[in-house]
Amino acid sequence: MNLPKLPKELKIHSYQKEIEKQIVSKLMQNKTLSQEEYISYINITSFHIKLKKFLRDLNFKDLTKKEIHVLSKYIKDIFYFMPENTSPLEINKLYRLVVNKNIHGSNGSIEHTKFLTYPPDHIVRKNGKYNRANSPFRNVFYGSESIPTAVFELKPKPGDKVTLSEWSPLKTNLFIMYFIFHEKVISGTSRVSSIIKAKHDEHVKQFNPMLKDFFSAYTETLGYEFSKPVNHHLEYLVSAILSDRIISNDIKYHNKIDGIIFPSVNNNFNSHNIAMKKNVIRNRFELSKVSEFIVSETYYESVYKDQLSQDPLQEELLEAHSRRDGDIIGNKIKWQNKFY
Repeated sequence: MNLPKLPKELKIHSYQKEIEKQIVSKLMQNKTLSQEEYISYINITSFHIKLKKFLRDLNFKDLTKKEIHVLSKYIKDIFYFMPENTSPLEINKLYRLVVNKNIHGSNGSIEHTKFLTYPPDHIVRKNGKYNRANSPFRNVFYGSESIPTAVFELKPKPGDKVTLSEWSPLKTNLFIMYFIFHEKVISGTSRVSSIIKAKHDEHVKQFNPMLKDFFSAYTETLGYEFSKPVNHHLEYLVSAILSDRIISNDIKYHNKIDGIIFPSVNNNFNSHNIAMKKNVIRNRFELSKVSEFIVSETYYESVYKDQLSQDPLQEELLEAHSRRDGDIIGNKIKWQNKFY
């Protein structure tokens, strides 16, 4: 693994490490960069072009443990500075789908709410898997902005019993989110996609060309890593490492971040998923509704993915039977006898 050589500006122990912040600060004030700053600007943006190609060509699944460690440190050094793509977002519901047999090995009903939220730390560490927005050393709550998005993420198969949970804010519905910008996201048609497009357009409008290009050096890599299709969990390595930094507030932004919002690859970038911090789900959300059903047929490839309502059954995303709701009593679920 021949890593692109880091310019001196991106070496974390370099005395020049703050140069990135200096460049951004000056460009935001429409000030002229000094000769030294301009050279650093060129070095950094040129390096990120090489980095993008390297990451796209890298065979992640064959990395050794040593190479994983080296690459992880390398990525952290490069992204010691990250643009503050944060903003409040109104969230009224989050949806999460689980396939029951993935929880306890059978199609039996889930009777405890703990199986519908984020997995315990020790399970995440034991599995040792990287995910889109977490490494094996940190877990988060994954939710979707809509039910169809949640269905597309898992794509349950015929015969699977699945449990759908809805999560509602307890008080305020405004949460500080880190937005992942990507050119394909801007064309999405969901409510959140429209918000992200507006924020993206606002950034583009207020930034001068040099600042836009400087930010793009970072955001294009972020956008690609959060939206690329994967066949092996190690292909999530870069987005997982950067998510850990964002979620842990290792990067000192002006606002404390509640979660990360990123495009749904399985829904063709038309809607979004959210990785929320555990304490935010635990303290600021409640499990408001649960239902279960058994999938009998699916139509994932034939549905217009940007024209879906909240009900995947009504939209012929899938056919199901034995559908019923559950009553939430403390941390237990009592399933109703009435099916629909």
